Amino acid sequence: MTVRKIKMKTAFHIHTLHSADGYMSLPVLHARAKACGLQGLIVTDHNTAEGALQFASRYPDFRTVVGEEIYTREGEIIGLFLRQTIPAGLGVEETVAAIRAQGGLVAVPHPFDRRRPSTLRAEALARIENEVDIVEVFNSRTFGDEPDREALEWAQARNKAVLWGTDAHLSDDIGRAVFELPDFSDAPSFLNALRKAQPLLLRRASFWFRARNRLKKTWGAYGPLNLPESLCMGCQRRLFLALGGGFVSIEQVEQYADRLADRVLADGFTPDVVVGLASGGSYPAFRIAERLRVPVTLMRVSHPQIRVGNLDTDDLIGVMFLRNWLYGRAPVVKSGPGLDLAGRKVLMVDDDCTTGDSLAAALNLIKPQAADVRTAVLRLLGESSPRPDYFMENRVGAVLRHPRFPWIRYSPYYRPYWRKLAVCGGEKS
Repeated sequence: MTVRKIKMKTAFHIHTLHSADGYMSLPVLHARAKACGLQGLIVTDHNTAEGALQFASRYPDFRTVVGEEIYTREGEIIGLFLRQTIPAGLGVEETVAAIRAQGGLVAVPHPFDRRRPSTLRAEALARIENEVDIVEVFNSRTFGDEPDREALEWAQARNKAVLWGTDAHLSDDIGRAVFELPDFSDAPSFLNALRKAQPLLLRRASFWFRARNRLKKTWGAYGPLNLPESLCMGCQRRLFLALGGGFVSIEQVEQYADRLADRVLADGFTPDVVVGLASGGSYPAFRIAERLRVPVTLMRVSHPQIRVGNLDTDDLIGVMFLRNWLYGRAPVVKSGPGLDLAGRKVLMVDDDCTTGDSLAAALNLIKPQAADVRTAVLRLLGESSPRPDYFMENRVGAVLRHPRFPWIRYSPYYRPYWRKLAVCGGEKS
């Protein structure tokens, strides 16, 4: 890691979608941090380092410290400069030892915020006092100044380095706590840099800010305006089940994708890249690419749509027939793949194949570039042309009654699906 002789605007204590209560995808975090003028981020998801590791790999334009907020049996501890996830549920001393085994630093978040059940117990803090490297002396989600004042006094009395935490779970949280410090290259130089760090902006989350964010978490990004849409989806879900329909779980999709990847390998085809047809083919493509250990990119092929607010044709039962009557069903390539496919072997992935029109449109674009292109879908629903090279289920004749995938909005698995997709780096449909 090259050290740059500059001072960096940095934010500490950031949660992404990799946290169970996080709402920021990595692209959203990156865009928001850049908009706030930040150059460094200390990402600390709950009980996993995966979000920080992926952010550091994907966005080298940021100086990223890989962290994890670990729930021990006696409260939370943050490990910094980690190489892999430390499991939750260990004892406090075990967790500290696991952080040290990776050459990491031990930080204590919101140590005197007694309103939080997750705060490290006082007796546990006393036991590991000598092992603590860093103390969070400001947390934008703490009610009142007193807990932060106690934390600062405790840190100063013991000559501990200090940090100011955003405790961000939503993109709006980014920028509420910003500090400046010299550049660093590793854990020791980071500790030295903290001794020269200065807070630039410390804003505590107000009651109204918390209330607004609670609405966003409860009803989605559009607040109360999303409620009619949710009611519509609930009604459609019940109607579809009453008509004998069903839904495919995320776990089933992952099983389909894994078996499909194994089938491709068993056939002797070793692609250089996987291309997913968004949005239905997005998550299967990510899963298959991970299984095959190759890069993945997306392209968007779309049929004409009848849109009602945020809903499109696939999200409204029966509207597909109206769409076909009004506009036809010829697909259009909206965006091409994001990677250069010249001379490469490509595996194209979609969810369902009924007529083959979407595959044909994508093949017309990709075939002139690639050395070889094979197609794979989870389910075959009709006698299509072209016929996919690989598929998991043959449900020809069951177009209207086949179980719906998680990316259909009235699926009960839709919300957890888009969280998983965002973690992969895909788009919410």
